[in-house]
Amino acid sequence: MIRRFHDDRDGVAAIEFAITAPLLIMTTLAGIGCAMALWHWNSLQSVARTTARCVALNSVLCEAVPAGCASGDAGVCYALAQVKDLSFDQTLTGSQITINRNDSIDGTAMTTVSITQPFSLLLTSYTLTATSSFPN
Repeated sequence: MIRRFHDDRDGVAAIEFAITAPLLIMTTLAGIGCAMALWHWNSLQSVARTTARCVALNSVLCEAVPAGCASGDAGVCYALAQVKDLSFDQTLTGSQITINRNDSIDGTAMTTVSITQPFSLLLTSYTLTATSSFPN
């Protein structure tokens, strides 16, 4: 009787799948979560880069505060508009955007924009920080 069960291979694949499936699912979800965080950070980095360029060049878009913007800084309003145009997380506020128009990097006058935003996914929280500089 024991020999009959010993040689029987029915259901082995189901047992192996039951053992490996949770690991495979967790790995897949972790990969998706990392990809979403990277995409979100890349979007913030793009906003920081375009805002630093706009402010440093004194572009018309960054000189006046548009109607409806809660921030008194035209550069911050421009960054918020860029985030809105990207159509991702709309929870970014003006207090999370820092613009330093008088930064100096290796003796070169620069405009530096930093954006900090919390990011939550799969029961974990991160703080994403994007920084970009452009010469004045």
